Amino acid sequence: MDLKSLSQGQIYSIVTDSSHSLHPGNDAPIRSFEIIRDGLSESVNTWRGSEFTVSDDLTDAAVIAPQPLLIITNAEHDRLASMLEQTDEDGNITPRSLPINWDEIVTLINQWRTDAEQQENPDGI
Repeated sequence: MDLKSLSQGQIYSIVTDSSHSLHPGNDAPIRSFEIIRDGLSESVNTWRGSEFTVSDDLTDAAVIAPQPLLIITNAEHDRLASMLEQTDEDGNITPRSLPINWDEIVTLINQWRTDAEQQENPDGI
């Protein structure tokens, strides 16, 4: 799958806590969670789209936009979300309380992508 062929509304990005999305209607992150990356715990957010700034003033063009840690599809976001929270019988959502290893997230999403490609092209052609 070529993520560049998807519109900004069809993708999510996982970014560091200090980033702000430039996608219309993104006033707050869709999801926030803790990861462990390079041995350090840090907060990350998921936002719709892949264009960001680190400035609270979204009109400040002088600020260099950060790159997302990872860009994922809507389906990948939904699968990841189910790992990051629980929904009880009453529909109450409880976020994961322990950080998740970033390398494990990347490995898992890469495996999902490999599986999806194999399903689309079972003969390897």
